[in-house]
Amino acid sequence: MAALVVCLNWETDMARTRSASSRSVVQRLFVNGATQVFYFEGPHDCDYCSKLVEQNVIAPFEQGTKLPATNIELRIGTIKRDLGNDAIERVVWIVDGGDEHINQSKKKKGKNHFFEFYKEWLAKKDNEWSKLLILINNPCLEYWFLLHRTDPPVDAKGLPRCFKSADELLNSAEFKGHCPEGKGAGLVKTIAKDSNGRPQAIKRARNLTQPLSENLSEKELFGVARAEIFQLFIST
Repeated sequence: MAALVVCLNWETDMARTRSASSRSVVQRLFVNGATQVFYFEGPHDCDYCSKLVEQNVIAPFEQGTKLPATNIELRIGTIKRDLGNDAIERVVWIVDGGDEHINQSKKKKGKNHFFEFYKEWLAKKDNEWSKLLILINNPCLEYWFLLHRTDPPVDAKGLPRCFKSADELLNSAEFKGHCPEGKGAGLVKTIAKDSNGRPQAIKRARNLTQPLSENLSEKELFGVARAEIFQLFIST
């Protein structure tokens, strides 16, 4: 799957500052696939996403190429440059835990660039890296879609089920039963315009994050079901 970057530049209120007055904010949103771009570009009933279409600022990054584990350093380098650029006031990286390049990165011998960067962000996100937000969807964006339709599927112990891969989720009885549109454009368009289902999805996704601790091991970081993308819909 091609790796894409969506560059966002618009007028908005930054909930991060919680200020009463609006100001011009330059944002960069990094995503890992065409489905995520398609979801954000709409048609969408969310003001945050609608402005992408209005401003016509969606641009592909290295179109036609892949982002293998060896190139994860390239993306991290780009993000670090943005962190040092005062003109960019917010950087968001949406990561699907089941993405092939993330899985390859986890298996790579020696230094694990993605997890090293993620742990560094955890340590710095409240100070010098406060303008960076890394949002994990595990195993993929479609888990967020599923939460628009139903409570998180549970395992034999009654705990939120963590699907090991996107394919396992997409082929599950829960996904097929609640998302009969399948994984294609039909589902993306429906969810993008689902203002009725989104509040419940936000509530369900928020509840999933409550038991999480920043002291989780590398295995645990991607061993729990999560749809942290919900934070974008409550902070704008």
